Amino acid sequence: MSFLEELEGQQATLKNADLLVRTFGPGKREVAPGHEIVEMGLVKLYRITGRTDYLQLAKFFIDARGKRAYDKTSKDEWKNGEYWQDDKPVTDQEEAEGHAVRAMYLYSGMTDVAALTGDKQYIAAVDRIWNNMVAKKFYVQGGIGAVPAVLTAFLLSFFPIAVNVATGLATVEPELEDVLRSLGATRIDIVLKVGLPRSLPYFFASLKIAITLAFVGAVIAETMASNEGIGTLIVQASSNLRIPLVFAALTVIAVMSIVMYAGFAIIERRTTGWATRSTDFGIGG
Repeated sequence: MSFLEELEGQQATLKNADLLVRTFGPGKREVAPGHEIVEMGLVKLYRITGRTDYLQLAKFFIDARGKRAYDKTSKDEWKNGEYWQDDKPVTDQEEAEGHAVRAMYLYSGMTDVAALTGDKQYIAAVDRIWNNMVAKKFYVQGGIGAVPAVLTAFLLSFFPIAVNVATGLATVEPELEDVLRSLGATRIDIVLKVGLPRSLPYFFASLKIAITLAFVGAVIAETMASNEGIGTLIVQASSNLRIPLVFAALTVIAVMSIVMYAGFAIIERRTTGWATRSTDFGIGG
């Protein structure tokens, strides 16, 4: 593709996005898009152009879900709205539902908007949906043994870390980016030398939270889809009424969690001490 063709394509994209902005929004037409990739596209355009009306429209489309009248008594996803993730507002949804591709688009767009706006209701909803997916649905396709436990622990840990790091990267001031560009810094330079260091406190804060989620996810996966591990041991011991062994396993999990938490807190203190005002409180503070 030539430069001229690429430029024409970009202009056509912006014209279509501007048409959406003029047509939909508060006081205009209100509808939940049938295919939620439009929200992802608007967020991408916001990242490229910096135009907040694209980001606001993406959030408007997401917030429009759950307002259309469906047959709530029907178990048919087409009739009750679950197929389009439109049966209830996104901030009230507890689990991933409906058409898988549409759900991926919607929840990815929600995550982008949550990272860029810091909307606490969005963040809480995405956390619930993600945890439901990897803790209760993922193991079905993950097989039997240690693999689903490892994957579940990884995914439960990855999501809160990714959201917080993205939030940290988004805190870089546009004015600072402009100054760095004027000094000859490339986009990669800005990310490596300003964005990543700025996001380190967010990274370690989410990492300490993710430790708990990782252990919970691993134990849940072991109880459902494994023939070995602490989760399996707890299930077998409880079925045989070996209560001391159950509490011993729980104690091991607690000790491992505390040790890992303390280890990451020490690393955090040594690498991001500049971001902490006082060391009087907390292991990592």
